[in-house]
Amino acid sequence: MTYLLTVDIFILEPMFYSVVFQVDTVHSLFKQHQYNPPVFKNQPPVAGAIAWERSLFNRIKHTIMRFHSMEDMMNSEYGKAVSICGNENV
Repeated sequence: MTYLLTVDIFILEPMFYSVVFQVDTVHSLFKQHQYNPPVFKNQPPVAGAIAWERSLFNRIKHTIMRFHSMEDMMNSEYGKAVSICGNENV
């Protein structure tokens, strides 16, 4: 039983780091462009900013939703660390 738990942690650890990396990447993009978001040509500035924000949200939504749906992973040491990291970026 301990062996399987250890193997699961080694398999899941890269996934946790991937989630943290994705959230940090989107957060840095948002901070970098939050006052002057990239918009398409001939698009109103407010509508373009909303579309850009939604694209950032959709970029990580699927990953975060899958991560939160797995309660065993959220209760692990890495899950708690990722949860804290996500709350700090808000």
